[in-house]
Amino acid sequence: MRKVNEDVPWLDDVVVEHGESPAGFFRVALEFARGAELIYNHSLSLMPTVIGENTAHSAELALRAFLLSRMNSISVRKVSW
Repeated sequence: MRKVNEDVPWLDDVVVEHGESPAGFFRVALEFARGAELIYNHSLSLMPTVIGENTAHSAELALRAFLLSRMNSISVRKVSW
């Protein structure tokens, strides 16, 4: 299997894989939030769609992490996304 960041060595520490646990989903939510923050602070032009997408993914994953921490995974899967 090919490594995701093979051609971009400065992305070696970026991980977007997670397990089916609240901590895994929350960890990735933090990665997306950090991505939105980096884009906002360091881009030459304002990119609201990219920042919005990262923020939306972060919020969705944080909510999923919260739901998994309060409910069993079968109940969470029954919730309509």
